[in-house]
Amino acid sequence: MSITAATRCFDVEGAPNYNNGQTATGLRLARVYFNGCWIKGIKLVNIDQTARFDDLRWDYIWNRNAANLVAYTRANMVGVDAEYVANAQWNNIEFAFMWHPIELRNSTVTSGFGAVTFAANAWQMTNVSFNETCKGIAIPNGNGTVTSGSMTNVIAFSDTTTQCAKRDPIFFDFSSDQANWSLSHVYAGYLQTVAAVGHGAGGILKINDIDVVNYDAYGNGSGGQLPAFRISANASFTLEGSPPRGIRSTNAGPLFGAGVDGSQGNMEPFTIGAAGVEGTAALEGSRGGAYAGEIAFYLPNGKRSGVIGRGTGGSINIQPDDDGAVKLQGVTVLGALPTSCRGQPHAAIWSNGSNLQVCP
Repeated sequence: MSITAATRCFDVEGAPNYNNGQTATGLRLARVYFNGCWIKGIKLVNIDQTARFDDLRWDYIWNRNAANLVAYTRANMVGVDAEYVANAQWNNIEFAFMWHPIELRNSTVTSGFGAVTFAANAWQMTNVSFNETCKGIAIPNGNGTVTSGSMTNVIAFSDTTTQCAKRDPIFFDFSSDQANWSLSHVYAGYLQTVAAVGHGAGGILKINDIDVVNYDAYGNGSGGQLPAFRISANASFTLEGSPPRGIRSTNAGPLFGAGVDGSQGNMEPFTIGAAGVEGTAALEGSRGGAYAGEIAFYLPNGKRSGVIGRGTGGSINIQPDDDGAVKLQGVTVLGALPTSCRGQPHAAIWSNGSNLQVCP
């Protein structure tokens, strides 16, 4: 099926109360070419049964380059509007030249489970392309949007012609404490911020194997730099199989930044090396508390042997757990290194508790 120059193309809405029976069962939509659905391609409301979507293409050629149409589609056109859609399965989907390919909003359905509220739950999306779009996933109502899903084999490139991503810079927006999504095998480019998760009290985003050609691609217009990922406090963010050198920015934006709510997410502890292997070190991260910023070293039996980390008053501690070796804390070195010692091996000698004398 091909639909040309329409305003709204499909509207499928189930009942808000399923206690009297099920509705919206057996929903399947396949092989549709959206040659212009200027306002909304598919609206789905209160779909409590598995819906299947395959081979859907938003890539209009009807007056594609008309200036007024370009301006309108990049400010208004929505691909899929989902309000309570459970367990939807999407395959071979292409969104192109639009404002928001996917918008997620909460709705409530009463059934045998009682009153349940969410926007999109347990979505499964495979082979999805966001081709020259302003955004990927939007949550217009922000925090409190309840959504979960996974997306695999993803192409994500923003509209380089209008650079409309500058107006709404988070491409995959999961900035809700009730969001739980995973993205796998992603090739992305010319984005502002790749993704955001959480709003200060929760949120989960797992990313595996992502290659970003360029984030912070257009700058923010005020000389600042945009992060690739915005992570709120208490959100869980996982980045696996993706070396930082594969997440690139021509404007040198930071890799991580504060969440949409302004709170700053923290790195969870991680291990360098294998458990039970001598020399393994674990970066305790920036969680705050007693071990903030420490690097802990472990013995083959798994026992921690010592740490390098912060002390009191801005000092640095190098301390074994058993307190059996050198401990340097609150040390001040006065004066420059003597010329005769420069470039030479030298020993540090504990002196009077405040100064170190260097060079034999």
